[in-house]
Parts: sequence; C-alpha cells; structure tokens
Amino acid sequence: MVSCCRLYLRAFSHVDQVSKVHVHPSYNSSDFRADLAILMLSSPVEFTMYVRPVCLWSPSFTELKVVEGKDGTVIGWGYDEFGQVTEELMMATMPIVSQQTCLWSYPQFFSHFTSNKTYCAGFREGKKG
Repeated sequence: MVSCCRLYLRAFSHVDQVSKVHVHPSYNSSDFRADLAILMLSSPVEFTMYVRPVCLWSPSFTELKVVEGKDGTVIGWGYDEFGQVTEELMMATMPIVSQQTCLWSYPQFFSHFTSNKTYCAGFREGKKG
C-alpha cells in the first residue's frame, strides 16, 4: 500500500494498493547503485492540488554539470540526525554539488556511492550554514 501526500498533509492523504513493484534491474543492495523502484498502483491516482506527478529527467539528459549549484530534493528512508533509521518517508532540499566536492568531503563513504550516473547533494559538514 502507498500513502499519497503523507509527507505534508495527513488530512488530504489517501492509501492506494500496489499491484506491482519494478525494481531497477541494476539495483545492488551492497552499494545501493540504481536504488530505485517504480510502484504500479491498482487504480489510477486522482491528481489534486496536494497529489502531483513527480518530474523525472529525460533519458537523453547526460550532463550532470548542468544541475550543479542548483537545489535538488531528496526523498527516502535513511538515518536521522541521531543515527536512527527513519520509519517515515523523509524529504530534504539540498544544493547539488560536483562529484569532486562530494568525494573530497568524505572519500571513505562517498567513493562507494557516487558514479557518473548519480549526483551529489548536501551541505558542508552535513548541515546548513
């Protein structure tokens, strides 16, 4: 089941049944490459002011430098500021930085997760300001 709009407005959320999950064929749980899945819903979603389609890059888009310096939004489950795994879907807006900046900031970590098919976003020292 998927809850639409749950991030912001619980009063406007609704739950939909998932009929199929398409995991990216290159997904690798050891390094999280291609960490992406498409959920097919059992019935169409009614778009409203609170439920909108997600925007994806065109398959022909290959130049990541075009987005460096712009803000990007990341959504997912992961760890919170206390190192605890989150149970609710989280969202953050962060500046997109170059692969080089990303790798220099924490090479032991980011060398496992960055590639020419990923972009890196975040703040120095992991926080704003």
